[in-house]
Amino acid sequence: GMAENWVMLITLPLFIAALIALRRMKFFRGTFLLRMTLRGLMGFSIYLLLPLVNGLKPHSPWTFSEAWLESFKATKGIFHTLYYNFWSWHRLPTVLVVIYFLVPTLPCFLKLRNEGLKNKSRVDRLQDGIFLATRVALLLTCLWLAFDPEVGPREIIRQQIGLALPLVTFDYVNALGIAFIAGSLLFAACVPRRRRAHSPLQKFSSFLRRNAFGFLGGTAVIVLLALLGRSLPGIITLHRQPLTRFGETVANGLPTGGGIVISDDEVKLALLRSVLASHADGQAWQTVDLKLLATGKYRAELEKKIPRGWQAAGANDLNSVEVLHLLEGMQLTNRFYYLQPHSGQFVLELFQAQPLGAISELQRHPTNHFERLVVASNTIIAGEKFWDIEWSEHLAGLMPSETRTAKLEKFFKDRLALTPARVEVRTQLGVWYSALLDDWGVTLARMENFPAAQKRFEQALVLNPNNLAARINLLCNSNRMVGQTLSIGEGRALVQKFRSVQQVAQLINACGEVDEPALRCVLGNACLAAGWPRQAWAEFDRASMLAPDSLPPELALVQIYSRLRLDDEVFALVKQLQTKVDRSPAGKNLEVELAVVEAKSWISQTNRTRAQETLSAVLAKYPEDLPVTETIFRSFLAFGDSEGALRLIETQLKKNPDSVFALNNQGALLIQSGHAAEALPVLNHALTVTNLPAIKLNRAIAEMQLRNFSAAEEDYLSMTNALVDQFSVHYGLSQIAEQRRDTNAAVTHLEFCLTNAPAGSAKWQEVSGRLSALGKSKLD
Repeated sequence: GMAENWVMLITLPLFIAALIALRRMKFFRGTFLLRMTLRGLMGFSIYLLLPLVNGLKPHSPWTFSEAWLESFKATKGIFHTLYYNFWSWHRLPTVLVVIYFLVPTLPCFLKLRNEGLKNKSRVDRLQDGIFLATRVALLLTCLWLAFDPEVGPREIIRQQIGLALPLVTFDYVNALGIAFIAGSLLFAACVPRRRRAHSPLQKFSSFLRRNAFGFLGGTAVIVLLALLGRSLPGIITLHRQPLTRFGETVANGLPTGGGIVISDDEVKLALLRSVLASHADGQAWQTVDLKLLATGKYRAELEKKIPRGWQAAGANDLNSVEVLHLLEGMQLTNRFYYLQPHSGQFVLELFQAQPLGAISELQRHPTNHFERLVVASNTIIAGEKFWDIEWSEHLAGLMPSETRTAKLEKFFKDRLALTPARVEVRTQLGVWYSALLDDWGVTLARMENFPAAQKRFEQALVLNPNNLAARINLLCNSNRMVGQTLSIGEGRALVQKFRSVQQVAQLINACGEVDEPALRCVLGNACLAAGWPRQAWAEFDRASMLAPDSLPPELALVQIYSRLRLDDEVFALVKQLQTKVDRSPAGKNLEVELAVVEAKSWISQTNRTRAQETLSAVLAKYPEDLPVTETIFRSFLAFGDSEGALRLIETQLKKNPDSVFALNNQGALLIQSGHAAEALPVLNHALTVTNLPAIKLNRAIAEMQLRNFSAAEEDYLSMTNALVDQFSVHYGLSQIAEQRRDTNAAVTHLEFCLTNAPAGSAKWQEVSGRLSALGKSKLD
């Protein structure tokens, strides 16, 4: 039972605890433990049956050990789904499901003695009758739940959350309740009546007692036949459209000659592998789980099956960059195909995916520059033909059948909430094919073939009405088809529905690619954070195409170009953005940001004059804006242009000789350039205007350079409790103590610095070295 039913597996600890409670110390007897262990192993051998069958099949792609391991992975996957995809996000529905399935077991906790009806008052007999009627009602309810009604937990969860829980139709807990209640009714039927029946009701009750076994047995047969009839469509569909149908669809898109198919979905890879095993050229194809490719053991197994060079990178485990280098080298002699490639997969940082039926061929990016994916017209025509054939021959049969209005079916639907049973295989295939159709629809939308894309999104929703990606894409495609411009702001409400980028990634993996500008920006930021600039560029570039009037995607593109030192692209895009920035409410801040980025590109081309002109133009436009001045000043320093920074300060001081910002920065620049004597009068003048600790700290540093240790010490001591960098304060005091050969004081100040510096940082290492040197001299 545990091999097939996750509820039994979860309740195993409760079962063992109940055995211990019933048997007490007898539970720990050796003979009983041995019998229970042997029986448990016999039940556990169910796990060996299907792997054994798979291993003995002539065209099976698995060995017995591989199939056995897959069985455990499937069980692990069920618990992973229950916890991460359900319990962690949907606590209340989980509690409701648990309560729903525990209700039928409540009678099991009530223990009654065999007292019959002797010596009982009429009130007691009435109470017993009510209790008996309640059990009959509970039995009927449990039987009704066995038919998976619309108000049952499976359907509620599917409708509210769009998640198909791995609950067995005839649930273990529900079956336990049915068995116990039926047993209690049989027990009640065996109790002899005290008087002979006289009234019609008493005679009918006596008749039910005498024929209780027959009634319950007949009911069991009827229920089993009804469940068989309800499950018959699923059984028929399983033979007509098994899950391997998906593998056949993928295989139909593969060309001849063999190659390597990679994916991070092990279930779909297994289906494809089983189909390819029976093909004539099946030995020429190899399926690879991308999630395991980094491990040396897995690559050794791949090389053992089909030698292709998987161990070229050695037997050690690899990181993602090393895996990319391995694939890059192997791509010279092998053709690679990717099953459902999506944004955020590291392989796409090196390769681009060209659609080919239900799969994509991986091709090396032609240049080091960024280029949009272009799908040839003959590829579009072939893809449309492929999906038209698949839809007419196979996918149309996966559509949910319309409920007929026959009186009997209408009665079951209206009165008992029983609709034709869902075919789980067909539902799963519908989800998978829906994601493929959505991906193909996005490809068509990229090529601006909006009517064809509209058709594929609609087909995706027919196969899976809960496909949120297809629903979003259908709306965006409809707007673009009528010439309506999309915007980032309209999608912010949609983005807020997802608590993290991981949820967006899960949506894409389950439903297909999302072609909406705001979500594209979310993925672009995630790719940028992961260190995948090419994919980040692709996402922001697509977002800018979908929402041409929105600034965020293009600003992100400018930052990517600047980071990669693509200066020509920076200049072109900054020039293009000037008019948009002027119309933006945040025009000033954006203008300053673009000027800094453009100046950085001029610096990278060693054109310092153009960089200074770019920054000076913005400064001249906002001469009285202190934040703008500070930004430009920091930019000069970041570019190593101390002369430009000094000229800016001098200009500021001509306008305002008492500007604290200008005086302090002028003093700091003079100290950095080794002109401490010139910095002192500037800083003294600044301190007559204000008593800021930061200015006093700069004066102390200047005094240290001039070896005026007493004056420097006075400034440092006055700042030990001030809101200023205490590391610099105590480091300066330690230098003064060393000059005076006061080793203990120097060590005290350095130990304070060590605790206030990040471990392993340059400051931390410098202080550690000085402490070691002082400790050695102290010992000497």
